[in-house]
Amino acid sequence: MNSPLVSIIIPVYNGEQFLAAAIENALQQSWPNKQIIIVDDGSSDKSLLIAKGYEGEYVTVVTTTNGGAARARNIGFGHATGDYIQYMDADDLMVENKIELQMSRFLQDPHPTSIICAGQWLRFNTTLQDTIGGIGPGGPAENDMDSLDWLLLRPFNLMTIHAWLTPRLLIEKAGPWNESMTLDDDGEFFIRVVAMAQRVIFCSGAITYYRTLPDKITLSNYANFGTAPDNCEKLKSAYKSLETFRRILTPVRKPDVRRTLARNFLYMAFDSYLACNEVYRHCIKQPEIPFFQRFIIFQWMRGKFGLLTLLLGWRTTKRMLVAMRKN
Repeated sequence: MNSPLVSIIIPVYNGEQFLAAAIENALQQSWPNKQIIIVDDGSSDKSLLIAKGYEGEYVTVVTTTNGGAARARNIGFGHATGDYIQYMDADDLMVENKIELQMSRFLQDPHPTSIICAGQWLRFNTTLQDTIGGIGPGGPAENDMDSLDWLLLRPFNLMTIHAWLTPRLLIEKAGPWNESMTLDDDGEFFIRVVAMAQRVIFCSGAITYYRTLPDKITLSNYANFGTAPDNCEKLKSAYKSLETFRRILTPVRKPDVRRTLARNFLYMAFDSYLACNEVYRHCIKQPEIPFFQRFIIFQWMRGKFGLLTLLLGWRTTKRMLVAMRKN
């Protein structure tokens, strides 16, 4: 059986608490032909010492000065020689056959380097028994589809960085990670990678466990938008991802493109309102945004806050949410 090399790239910065478990998890992957590239991003704790303890046949350790996760991933990719790339953070885990399940889908395809494979993911806190919510992504994203159709699902197709398994060729076509971004750098990167693919295939059972600690800033961790001191800078970074999305979709002549862009700018407007005036004003000036903003916001909000959005308007609802977090 053909067994292409898979490179697992793990950036780490002061991750001594979880790093050993992540490395062990990577080593235990049932796919036999693998290499693990650990990039220590200038850690001041015992991360480098822990990583060095695993260095050997399967594990390569690279050291660099602190420059952020995106830069560390670019450095890791430069040292990787695999035909397929698995990005993994130093505090996350995968089911033992995650890569094997996805590689089986690649090997069944007549053009494996023109597709990208997505999987499932589950958030957890400190242990795998301490899960948060249900298994993702859910909905239409759990289907094989053309790459354009997948892009048009944004943001209903939330996929964590670790859920992907990607041919090296697509990454080379898409270009490196954007090292200037502090939030949603993975979203921006995989928008470009998916755009280079012909299809996105979905592999059920290929599960990644995504650690989400209370102080971990993510786009989906909505409450943090009102409390993080560098909140505005992070929202500016996330807006760069949206600009990449627009650049890729603008040449496509399909009615769905305008609606998709409007939806995404509205969601970003909601996130940035009362948090980052610069991003908010950029969003509401976009020509795609329709007059009935609140109904599109309602589609996203769903549930108790959605009703408030319909009745009071999304600006008033956002003010109420911010006030509730301060109390």
